[in-house]
Amino acid sequence: MCTRRKETLTSIQKLLQKIFKVSLKQAGDLMLSEYNYFNEQATQDCLNELDVEEYEILGTLDGVTCATCGGLDGKHYPLKDAVIGVNSPPFHPRCRCHYYSIF
Repeated sequence: MCTRRKETLTSIQKLLQKIFKVSLKQAGDLMLSEYNYFNEQATQDCLNELDVEEYEILGTLDGVTCATCGGLDGKHYPLKDAVIGVNSPPFHPRCRCHYYSIF
């Protein structure tokens, strides 16, 4: 449940489908991608406050991992240079990558 509006994720997905005139899957992709973007931005803000200088990409490596995510798994980047979608997840819709700080 989304706590602020007291709506389920499914009801929000259906609303996005109607507003943007897209399929239910596309609305879900948008919703998940935007959630991931804001989650990663908040994480970066927190790590900046903790004076973390570097992070490592953690790809979800399995049978459906894309070449982009597989190729970035394990790579290190300075946090000050983090750009979501370039060297920080999410890299694409429904991206399952994350990162963790290196102290």
